[in-house]
Amino acid sequence: MTLGVNDYPVYAGVEWDPYGYAARQCASFANHRCMTDFGLPAIKNPDGSNNGGDFADTLGRLGFADVDGMPEVHDIVSLPVGVDGAGQYGHVAFVLDVRDKGVILVEDYNWADDERYQQHTISAAGCRFAHVKENAVNRSLKAALVRLAYIASLGRDPESEDVLLAWADGIKDDGSNADEIITGITDSAEGQAWLSHLRNPGSVDLAAVAKLTEADIAKRLTNR
Repeated sequence: MTLGVNDYPVYAGVEWDPYGYAARQCASFANHRCMTDFGLPAIKNPDGSNNGGDFADTLGRLGFADVDGMPEVHDIVSLPVGVDGAGQYGHVAFVLDVRDKGVILVEDYNWADDERYQQHTISAAGCRFAHVKENAVNRSLKAALVRLAYIASLGRDPESEDVLLAWADGIKDDGSNADEIITGITDSAEGQAWLSHLRNPGSVDLAAVAKLTEADIAKRLTNR
């Protein structure tokens, strides 16, 4: 991991990064760090709705992290609007150290509204902490495929829905055979098209799938 090192590409001279985030802002840095350090796919932000204050819960909603109010080293921390001075869009940072009395050391971009990298301390009170799951991409593949199948059903595409559910059904619960499943998926043109959604989950209509719970996912697999 490169946490604690400023390896952000800066995107000098442009207003937006390639993923839909304002360049040199906290959420752009967070997306970069999630890709480079945690191996997560790019979480695109085409409509600008995934702000710093929402970032941790977005990771949770996508199945990449467990989210709560307890800090741990290497967590992604979101500060909702107004928490510890966070502005109208909230703020997101990475936890470098957990200290006494609810104080945490973080790294981020644009904390001082200067579009720069910084390390500083904040209070953990009122924050949301995303604990990225071990092997998060593979373990979330089953859930992602089921959610995509749900999107296919909304589009009245039962053939694609059934194919997606079959792929999901073949993944072991611990995700240990996910690479094998992905290889099989990429052998088909339809699979390549759907994998583009998995690699860029921000392009999926999260509003349409956010209500799907793990129980819903299990039920959909059982009733195939």
